[in-house]
Amino acid sequence: MKRLRLLLRPLLVAILALAALALGRSFWPVPAATRAAWVADLDLLEAHTAAAYANLADRLRSRELAPRELDQEARTALARARTTSEARAALTAFVEAFDDHHFRAEAPYSAPRRWLRRMIGKDRAQESGAIAWTESGAEACARFGARDRREGSIEWGALPGFDALAADPVSHPFPAGILKREGAAPLGILRIGLFSQQGFPQLCAAEWERVKAARANALPPEEAPAEVAAACDDSCQEAFWAGLEERLLDRFAAELAELAEGGALALLVDLSDNGGGSGIVGRMMRMVTPRPLPERAEGFIRHPHSVARFTAMAADYAAEVSRPELPARQRELYARVQAQLEAAAREAAAPCDLAAMWQLASAAELPCANVGRVGPGLDPAEQAELAELEALETGGSRRERPAAWTGELFVVTNRRTASASEDFVASLQDAGAARSVGETTMGIGCGYTNGGVTLELPATGLTVRAPDCIRFRKDGRNEAEGVLPDLPVEWNDDDSGQARAEKIVAALRER
Repeated sequence: MKRLRLLLRPLLVAILALAALALGRSFWPVPAATRAAWVADLDLLEAHTAAAYANLADRLRSRELAPRELDQEARTALARARTTSEARAALTAFVEAFDDHHFRAEAPYSAPRRWLRRMIGKDRAQESGAIAWTESGAEACARFGARDRREGSIEWGALPGFDALAADPVSHPFPAGILKREGAAPLGILRIGLFSQQGFPQLCAAEWERVKAARANALPPEEAPAEVAAACDDSCQEAFWAGLEERLLDRFAAELAELAEGGALALLVDLSDNGGGSGIVGRMMRMVTPRPLPERAEGFIRHPHSVARFTAMAADYAAEVSRPELPARQRELYARVQAQLEAAAREAAAPCDLAAMWQLASAAELPCANVGRVGPGLDPAEQAELAELEALETGGSRRERPAAWTGELFVVTNRRTASASEDFVASLQDAGAARSVGETTMGIGCGYTNGGVTLELPATGLTVRAPDCIRFRKDGRNEAEGVLPDLPVEWNDDDSGQARAEKIVAALRER
């Protein structure tokens, strides 16, 4: 019996310790300094939101949020918090009330979660350093963070009369085909799963192997410096990524041509579940219509971040304008853009003090706007002219491509169509170049310029990111409020991929 008590004693001590911790959570007072630090984090968060959150006024209005209530709810939750986790939850709830996927507060990952993210490839895009040319295309592209994003939740192939193009993800990276419908013109369907080279790992791997083979032929190891022959450094990776963008656009143009040659008279671009991407979106939207697509007005936060961005951009244009060999017309266009950027920098520096906004009852009482606005510096014809001049100067390495599709155009959207994808559909819709069909988009809009403005909250360890830019629609609305479809379609959560496709086709038939 004595031996049993000795064996059970450590277990009893552990149980009592856990019980003490549980009771302590309820009865031990939170140190005043700790609670004051949590409140200080809220003060920092509110100041950051007022100064650096571009969608602030629009979200307050559209979500019918009262600044004073948001502040009081957060302070009440912090007063009740007993742990750092509960304090984080209170601050996170403040951010989530704005219902903006680009405005978020993230807690630091635990060690197990960091390990899990690396195991599933979530953090591979953050890896840095040279990539050895001995690595395979698949290995190198995994380092670039490439993951297959081509497939979506709509099964076009399940429709009777659908004839798919080749399924090879290298020659045909965009899943596509032609739907032949009784009593209707053949419909070309092409899916874009992501507006980024990261969404096409097979094409990325093939391009890596092509470049590696070309280097092997052009630079024999015995003649090349060891460091050049051995690895691809940062500048090499930038060049590779730029080249991959051109290959992707080559294939995009080829598939559009193949659809037209196959008899398609209308094109349906499937952007369902497309979460966005990069600057390639602007080039791709101009390839699906011959209509001019003017640059849309941009909103920016009145903040040193925007001042620095526009000042740096204006300086770059000033340096170009000063080049004596620059053609006169190109100099004239660059000078106009430079002047516009300098004006934007001045507007970004204009003060807007919203420090007292968290005592206001509504957005209507805001004393000033924390965002400025800059319109396109050039009209569509001038933008095209400048692109041609730049292409001549660079030898056409990044040329504006002509429209590869000139027929009727539709774009499929759903509630997970977001960010750069919203730019694609909104630009085409505003120009009268396409009609959208499906659901209202997620409503993310413009995100972060030059990495955005990040806030670290010292007491709770939260990292806060807020979108610092706005893309305005033709009617002045903020794109972040979502892009409404011209032809609405109601999908149920339990709809099959085929059912979703059938509903889209039915909506097109009834238009």
